[in-house]
Amino acid sequence: MSKIHTKTGSNCILCDEKYSNGIIFHKTRRQTHGVCIDCGIGYLRPLIKQKCNNIRKNIRVNDIFKCPGSYHGQHRNQCKHNCSFSTLSVPECEISLDIFRLVYTLSLNTVIMCPEEKCGQIMDVDGYNGNKIKCVSGCQTTWCKLCLVQPYHEGKSCIEYELDNNNSENGKFINNMRRNGDLKLCPQCKAPTFKHNGCNKMVCSVCNIKWCWLCKEAGIDYDHYNDQNLGWCLGRLWEGVDENGNAIQQHNLDEDINI
Repeated sequence: MSKIHTKTGSNCILCDEKYSNGIIFHKTRRQTHGVCIDCGIGYLRPLIKQKCNNIRKNIRVNDIFKCPGSYHGQHRNQCKHNCSFSTLSVPECEISLDIFRLVYTLSLNTVIMCPEEKCGQIMDVDGYNGNKIKCVSGCQTTWCKLCLVQPYHEGKSCIEYELDNNNSENGKFINNMRRNGDLKLCPQCKAPTFKHNGCNKMVCSVCNIKWCWLCKEAGIDYDHYNDQNLGWCLGRLWEGVDENGNAIQQHNLDEDINI
């Protein structure tokens, strides 16, 4: 082993102090890039926090980060090595559990992290029925697996919650689309529906029920538009559609019939 390797293997690449039980990022042919515990915690904790927060928001991340070192004696040359949390050599310290949780969560698609930052519990949701998740072993927080709202919006679909929560950007956007008649909810399962083309007989892609885009009656068929007793929808199967079958933007018909 060269003198350079011996020196860099026992000196922190950030504070240049000697350490005996530090965090090893990686080794090159001639050098070891490691840090003392204090510098390692200071450098890694913000990276761990950022990646964990992204995981909680369902933002795809990896466990890669940049080595903070420079080649010994050449401080202007920053090390370009990509380090991985999964290959770090970390002694037991105050961030070792956080690193384990991060790596374990990223390694399995069925493992998620509690959205409460102060909790930090991880759980396997494989086999969960429905979208309501509860941090049973930790803070008892409930949240929606799909939209991440906490506490869970009991009795409401994600889209219904957003429509009621008009203070959020999503809520304002969705309500505006609904007022313009661009979006409606399936009368049975409340799935959001956009009508781009075709006639006014809708088939929900979630629950498969057939319903009318004009009056929102569920369980219909084409005779719904030929029934003399239905003055509102009679003969309006293709209303709002141009000659190419594309939907024409129109005002919200819900207001006309007080639905």
